[in-house]
Amino acid sequence: MPNWCENILVVEGPEADIAAFKEKAAAVPAEDAAVDAAEVLKLENFIPIPAEVAAAEYGNGQYDWEIEHWGCTLGAINSAITTESENRLHYVFQTPWTPPLAFVEQVSRDWPTLRLVLAYNEPGCGFQGIAKAAAGVLEDQCVNS
Repeated sequence: MPNWCENILVVEGPEADIAAFKEKAAAVPAEDAAVDAAEVLKLENFIPIPAEVAAAEYGNGQYDWEIEHWGCTLGAINSAITTESENRLHYVFQTPWTPPLAFVEQVSRDWPTLRLVLAYNEPGCGFQGIAKAAAGVLEDQCVNS
């Protein structure tokens, strides 16, 4: 059973891009009715797991792929939008063991008009930090708690 990393993600940018981000984050793929529609932030909607990786047993590459491309395994759970405005979204969610830093970096590269700020705390392993990303550049300040 994993330790859960608590995450707060703030996404800021132009109104149209914020609306598009919100829609993409919560989309449920038509081919995957089993996906929990209650989740409002799905990492796989932005950085999909390749079919050949997803088809393998979980321990045979998918774990490593997720760490490399998202910065965490299994994606986000218990996601919610706590505050939103025309130019800002404020998400809270959990990830197993580590924050999704690779995800934040890649999304900022793919959505260059957006600025992302991720605050995270993993009390079980004793670290916390804040990461800021814009135009594919990630600055992370992690400290042991």
